[in-house]
Amino acid sequence: MINPPAMSQNHFKQQADSDRATVFFRNDDVRGSLDNNLVYLTEKLVSAGFPISHAVEPANVSREVVDWLLAIKAAYPGRVEILQHGYEHRIKTKPPHRGEFGGNRAYEEQLNEIRKGVALMSTHFADHWTRIFSFPYGAYNHNTLKALEMCGFKMISTGVRFTRKRKILNYVGHMFKMSRFMGYNIVYFSEKKPKYSLYDFPVMLNNTKRQTGPDAGVQLSCDELRGAWRKVPPRYKTRGILCHHRFNSQTDIEQLLAFLKVLKDEGVRFSTIGGLYEEVDRL
Repeated sequence: MINPPAMSQNHFKQQADSDRATVFFRNDDVRGSLDNNLVYLTEKLVSAGFPISHAVEPANVSREVVDWLLAIKAAYPGRVEILQHGYEHRIKTKPPHRGEFGGNRAYEEQLNEIRKGVALMSTHFADHWTRIFSFPYGAYNHNTLKALEMCGFKMISTGVRFTRKRKILNYVGHMFKMSRFMGYNIVYFSEKKPKYSLYDFPVMLNNTKRQTGPDAGVQLSCDELRGAWRKVPPRYKTRGILCHHRFNSQTDIEQLLAFLKVLKDEGVRFSTIGGLYEEVDRL
């Protein structure tokens, strides 16, 4: 009788990890002067053990915010990630896909602005930022992806809504290994975009229920966030949560923190986007 090979404890740990959901938390639109919400959100999360990925607008962030980000990143190793959020966060494309990138913008225009953003990020943060790109307003196209590859990016963080239309578009796009279909970007989940070296890590939950002004919004409660979590198809084990700190009150942030603690108690693990990349790129 041939005995099966012994399984190491590490093997069983890896198997258990693969069965658990993993969350990354992305906070967009880090810019301007240092405000109380940015500080409160970050300190609350990292002191409770939750990593946070701050998406910084290179052309709009102040020295005060840069210095604070570098200090808190040093104080909480592995819990604060800094990534690039567009260039100057201005709408530069025409409907139906309004945004800073994609749309009718030429490859050279997009490449030039991404390069300028990279130069600013490197000036601001030296080597203390991770070359991940997220898209203001969510818009991008093939020219954007080519420009990002030219600038050395390996990761993008997009977004997805599980509407019937988007489910159908994604299903067909995946079937034929397309990055775009019928004018829409196809979302890939912790996988490379077809024909590109870029891994896609989308957010699936949005802390904001609705935006009510340039710097205001109504946020989901802990219970509402739990309801949104349950609506995500179970097969998606890696899930991003999106936040805009400037829309939140301290009470909203406490509700968000309560939700994250519920997930932790249920066995969900937490990571930065860069940490997820390191895991999938080794496979």
